[in-house]
Amino acid sequence: MNAYLLGILAVAIFVCWLVVAIKILQIRAYLTLLTLSSILIYLLITSVVYVANIDLLFWSFTAIYWFLVMTYFFVFFGFLKSISVRTLLNLLRVRDNTLDYKFIYEEYVVKDSYTKRIEILLKRDTVFMEQGKLLLTKKGKRFISLYAKVQKIFMIEQSG
Repeated sequence: MNAYLLGILAVAIFVCWLVVAIKILQIRAYLTLLTLSSILIYLLITSVVYVANIDLLFWSFTAIYWFLVMTYFFVFFGFLKSISVRTLLNLLRVRDNTLDYKFIYEEYVVKDSYTKRIEILLKRDTVFMEQGKLLLTKKGKRFISLYAKVQKIFMIEQSG
């Protein structure tokens, strides 16, 4: 069996499943959905090939499948999380194609970028608020210390 065609077919199955999961089942945990789905479909296809005793160039199949899946991830999350695309779409949706700069700043930067993220940090017990100041919890310190070590491995000096 042609490994490349099977890889393309597997990715087509992956994309069709995502359409069902997102549009019909209304699943919104996108990262979890895409990650688990890509792994499960890969394992399912390779298992079927193995059980059916089909001759397949395994590494060629694996390479084309994961290349296409990672390309899909890149494009999907680019459209999902791009502030530029979000701004342009919001401008397109209003009648006169104009939005107040202050609204955009408050909505995207203050509310979405900082307020929501701080709420997540508070909810996950990695920080706590005291007298208008954010303080690192023990859990937060353990997490960010490990994260900082991983950043050093990747030679990342600053993030965010």
